[in-house]
Parts: sequence; C-alpha cells; structure tokens
Amino acid sequence: MKPNSNAVPAARPEPGPLFIKPDHWRGATVLLAEDDEIWRTVVATILRKNGFNVLEAADGDAALKFYHAAGNTIDVVLADILMPGVNGVELAKMNFENRFLPFIICSAVNDPFTALDALHHGVQDYLVKPVEEHLLMNVLVGALARHRFYQETKENPAFEGNLDRIIIEPRLGEITRAHSWLFHKVAPLHLSNRDKAFVYALYEFLMNAHEHGCLGLGEQRKAELIRSDRYAEELIQREQETHGGRIEVCISLLQDKVAVTIEDDGRGFDFEHYMHISRDELVERLTRPSGRGIAIASRYFDSVFYGSGGSRVTLIKRLGPPHVPPPA
Repeated sequence: MKPNSNAVPAARPEPGPLFIKPDHWRGATVLLAEDDEIWRTVVATILRKNGFNVLEAADGDAALKFYHAAGNTIDVVLADILMPGVNGVELAKMNFENRFLPFIICSAVNDPFTALDALHHGVQDYLVKPVEEHLLMNVLVGALARHRFYQETKENPAFEGNLDRIIIEPRLGEITRAHSWLFHKVAPLHLSNRDKAFVYALYEFLMNAHEHGCLGLGEQRKAELIRSDRYAEELIQREQETHGGRIEVCISLLQDKVAVTIEDDGRGFDFEHYMHISRDELVERLTRPSGRGIAIASRYFDSVFYGSGGSRVTLIKRLGPPHVPPPA
C-alpha cells in the first residue's frame, strides 16, 4: 500500500495556547492501522469529516511502510493491537525508539496487561472499541497537543544561566520553556531516545503544577471543559486572572541519577490517590480526556516523593551506562 499522493500536506499550527483547541488541528495527518475493514472505514470517515488527512493501513506491515515512506507528514498514529504482520504494540515500540510520534491504541482487547505493555512503549491513550466520535476526537487532539509541547520544547532556546534552578510564572509558554530548560540540562548525558523518555514525562508534572496547583483547575472540571471544547479558553482566562503565582524547578545531575523537584504555590492535591491507581483503574482512565497523566508519568521514574500536601514533587531517575554517540 502506498501513501495517498492526493493527501493535503499536514497543517502545522502556529505556536501558542490555542493548539489545544480541536479546530487548530484541521489538516493534520493520521496513520490509521486497522485490519477490520468496516471499522477502519468508520474511523476514517469520522477523521476526514473532522478535517484530518488519513493514511489507511489494512495491517501492521502496511502501517510500517506508511510510517517510513510518509516521513514527517504523519502527525499521529491510531492503531489496533491484533493485526496481521506487525501488531500494534510492536508498532508502538518501533515508534517509541525512533520518532516518538503521538500513538493511540484503539482495540477490542480490553486487557490490563496488554495496556500496560503499550504504556511502556510511549502509548498514553488506549481506547476500547467501539468508541464514540466525541471521545475519539478528544483523545486525538489531546495526543497532538502533548506532542506539540514536546516539539516546542525542542525548538525553543533554553533559559540562559541558572545552572540548576529556575522560577517561572504560571503561563503555558513558561511551562514549555521550563521543559526546554530541562532537556538542555540533560543533553550532556547523551541519553538514548528510550533513556530520555523520563524527560518527556516531566511535562505532566509541570502541567500539574500549572493547571492544578497555580490555576486551581481540578480533574473533573478539566474533563468537562475538554468535552465541551472550552478547555483552551478557560485555561487562558485563568492565566490572565492569576497574579503572583510561581513554579520553581530544580535539577541535580549526579553520576548515576537525575533528580528534579517541581514546586508550585497552590494548595496541593490528593496525590496519594493518583500514585496508587490500580491497573484496572489506570486502564479505565485511559479512555477519559484527563486524570491519568501523573499515574503514567510516574512509571518513568525510580522514585517519586510528594511533599507540602502535593504542591512539591521530587522525581528521581537512575541512569544506566552512559550512551556513547556514534562518530560524526
């Protein structure tokens, strides 16, 4: 199967908070890997109706060909698990170790162990068939928005100075810059893509300090806003109404570990609940628009310590042997 030569090139959203709005992603390209022709047609129709370009792969091998042939025109992968040839988890593993595109599983397999296996390979969204259109679109936009944060993190310059500590205001742009600062701080370690995954996971803790800590936006309210497509507007409004809040980020690089502390001025939250989510609840939460980020991100660290009622978190990642980059 060859990529659709008539597909419109993916629209690249302008930077800024509005990329968390659904309309901002019209023109983006979805690689849809699904061997059930009827369900593939249904999903492809929904995606195209909402303004997405779709590359349809009838099995895992075809999806792999698309993945390599279409290059940077693919924005997100939506894949089944059980397919002829390469299965969905194997496809996710390959993506995780290479380009780290946002990856969504949509499968009839409702098994916690399979879902957790997918999580280990960078999958943050796991939908169980059949899935309603509104939920599918919310999950798709959420995955694209997270990836946009990652891209801005790589492209933005890091803060100058401040070798191990920065203080930022509760603004979405500042969260992106702080994430960029963290990436630049670990750059001298020459980590592989897989070993560097914990740095991507730090985004969830930064956003938790921003949304829940400084802006007072709880899980239930956030879910309501996402479902009604009003999340971006309220986030911007709360940022404008918040004065004096701050987030402090500290990093320590040791020989065999990295330690990051993130502290905000908020009232904290029920971190115990999110840190002890059962496997079954975590899998169920994968179908929600919010409420599982901290539980998933915590799995990328060896130790997670909360203090000050949840307004401060220290994350420790132990490192393996240093990665030696290939000669230029």
